[in-house]
Amino acid sequence: MRKKASPENPTTAIKSGVERRARKRNETGLEATGDVSLRKLLQELEVHQLELESQNTELQVARNDAEAARERYTDLYDFAPVGYFALDPAGMIQMANLTGARLAAIERSFLVGQPFRNLISPPQRANFTTFLGQVFAAADKQSIETELIRKGRLPKFVAIEAQIGPESHQCRVVVVDITERRLAEDKLRQNEAVVVSLLEHAPVGVFVVDSALRMVRINQTAERLLGLVSLPNPRELMEILDGIWPKRVTTQIVARMRHTLETGQPYVSSGFRARRRGTGVTEDYEWQIQRLPLQPGENGVVSFISDVTARNRTESAQRRLEVLTATNKTLNEEIVKRKLITSSLRKAKRELAGSLEKAARQHEQLRELSRSLLNAEEQERRRISHELHDVVVQSLVGVSFQLSAIDISQTEDLEDLRQRIKRAHELVATSTDVVHSFARDLRPTLLDDLGLIPALKSLVRTFKKDSGVRTRFNMDIPEAALDGVGRATIYRVAQAALANVARHANASRVDLNLRIEAGGIFLEVSDNGQGFDAEEEAKQKRRGRIGLLGMRERVEMIGGAFTVVSKPGKGTTISAALPAQNGRKRSKRT
Repeated sequence: MRKKASPENPTTAIKSGVERRARKRNETGLEATGDVSLRKLLQELEVHQLELESQNTELQVARNDAEAARERYTDLYDFAPVGYFALDPAGMIQMANLTGARLAAIERSFLVGQPFRNLISPPQRANFTTFLGQVFAAADKQSIETELIRKGRLPKFVAIEAQIGPESHQCRVVVVDITERRLAEDKLRQNEAVVVSLLEHAPVGVFVVDSALRMVRINQTAERLLGLVSLPNPRELMEILDGIWPKRVTTQIVARMRHTLETGQPYVSSGFRARRRGTGVTEDYEWQIQRLPLQPGENGVVSFISDVTARNRTESAQRRLEVLTATNKTLNEEIVKRKLITSSLRKAKRELAGSLEKAARQHEQLRELSRSLLNAEEQERRRISHELHDVVVQSLVGVSFQLSAIDISQTEDLEDLRQRIKRAHELVATSTDVVHSFARDLRPTLLDDLGLIPALKSLVRTFKKDSGVRTRFNMDIPEAALDGVGRATIYRVAQAALANVARHANASRVDLNLRIEAGGIFLEVSDNGQGFDAEEEAKQKRRGRIGLLGMRERVEMIGGAFTVVSKPGKGTTISAALPAQNGRKRSKRT
């Protein structure tokens, strides 16, 4: 690029020119004329001529600079990596750069004056017309993705951005070629469809678990193996597995998945064996667990599971056949020994059966003893409660009436007498409340007089009043569904659970649900408190802590099932399932 010459001061340049021309005149002899006015006029003309020459030089430099700048901006405009167009409100092309002409595969001279919508694929022209109207109606930048048709060539996918210019009768349009991106996206969608198809029709079961151990995807083979139908996603993995295998098995599976999720170490097992809850059949599986990224910043776990029960049985049968074939020659020699062994085994089996029967009788006796102890405890609580209510409270009420009957005329200081009577009344009232509370804790009279539901409602009201915790009680159960022991058990479990919430949970909400479920009575107390480590609590129970142990013993003693689900920071759910006495249902809510 040419360097711009530094312009000389015009006055200095003119003066220098005049001096040069004066020297030239002296050299040619013009000074000899002696005409002063002529010399002065000639000098002025020379000065004027020099000024014109200086201005002409400056104009020439400015024109060169302008042409160089125009060439630079023309290069930037024409050879930009995107297409530039200028359109009027009717969509007619006013200007276009070379990149835009190459995108349209039309010479620029033929583009100007043509409707831009003719470059758009026919099915998308109506959308472009609407888009152009929005551009001229709003000052903000508008964008759209569409398809350009190119005569004799493959179409191109483009992203168009347009904004009205300083002149309201024209808008500026930028066209970016996104064909490669669109083709890559289409290819990615096709690949995803292929992967999904392969996943759905894979001969092994596949399911994906997210970082919160929720099942987010499962293929048809896994649904068939696990006996699941149309599961809503996502769903808690533990909840799903608990319905398939025993608790100890599901706990082990979830622990393996959590270990893989945290460490990235895969897990492979070819000897996984478990008994299904529904059928009671023991099945063999091959199981693989691997970590995989689900989205940026989050990992999940993919599990591959295959039912190899039939294969293992076939292999086992084959091995047995080989063993039988190999030992067939010595079978006759072993007959006597086998008979002796069989006789010994039968004897041992009879002895074992006798031992098991004896152990079962002892176990039943132990349960009967525990049941008797519990009944005796409840009878004693009831007796104490009635005595407190019928004797102590009545006595205190009698004292209150006697104090009220004091003859005021027997004392001179009436005000002092009134104050003493008032204090006596207050003391008696406080004592009465304490005795009532004591009686209610030992054995609520509502439970015997009105039944379980009123007693639970009273318990919830008292808990809400004393603790300030928002509590909701839902029940869907007839009163006749439980016998006396069952009602007392439900009440005591609810009472102990609410007491634990008040003491330890630091919760703001408690839900107490009582309903009939699967032929039994189901009580569930859930809170949103701080929770605890269930495994650690189990260890504490073995060391002699009786908080949850007492509830568990009450429920299991009458043939029920008791569970506790809790995690630190996730709240706690206590569940008790008891056998029902009556299957009739009645809905209520408080």
